[in-house]
Amino acid sequence: FAIEAKRYAIGNGCKPEWIAQATRAAAKIGKFPCVVFKFDRLPIRVAVPFSAIAAAFDTTTKSEEWAHISLEGFAYLAREIMAWRA
Repeated sequence: FAIEAKRYAIGNGCKPEWIAQATRAAAKIGKFPCVVFKFDRLPIRVAVPFSAIAAAFDTTTKSEEWAHISLEGFAYLAREIMAWRA
C-alpha cells in the first residue's frame, strides 16, 4: 500500500482530494492507494479502493469506488493481500 495519512480536528469522512493524492502516489510505485485519517473524538478510519479488497480474496473488480474501514479491518486486509501474494 501507498499510505496517505491525515489528521484534522473536525470532519467525518475521507476527502476526495486525499483520495486523488493517494492514487497519484500509488500509481508511481505500483501499489494500492489508501488514506488513513483521524478526526478529533472519532476512531481512526482507512479509505481503500474496492480493488484492494477484491485482491485480498483473489478476485478483480473494475470499480472506482472506495470503502471506509476500521484500522483493524485494514490490518486484516493487508495481511490477506500479503498472504495471497507470498
